[in-house]
Amino acid sequence: MSLLVNRLNRRHELSPDDMAKVFNYPISAVFPEDYGAAHRALTAGKPIAAAGDLGRALQTFGDTLFAPPKSEKKKGVGALGLSALLSQG
Repeated sequence: MSLLVNRLNRRHELSPDDMAKVFNYPISAVFPEDYGAAHRALTAGKPIAAAGDLGRALQTFGDTLFAPPKSEKKKGVGALGLSALLSQG
């Protein structure tokens, strides 16, 4: 389970650290409020631009979702994942 904070703006009274204390659970990702970027992307039918704060936050979150498991980053036969072992002829 992950705790995500969406549409956080700088005027919120609670910071992400405060929210983590309130929920007694670490926050995995924070997505800033950026109606302009979301609207531009929606009306253009394109992804949110990576140059803005929201785009960078989404890119970072996506990178963490699709990062290979730590066990597969190791070198050597002992570190091969199950899929790699099964695909060997």
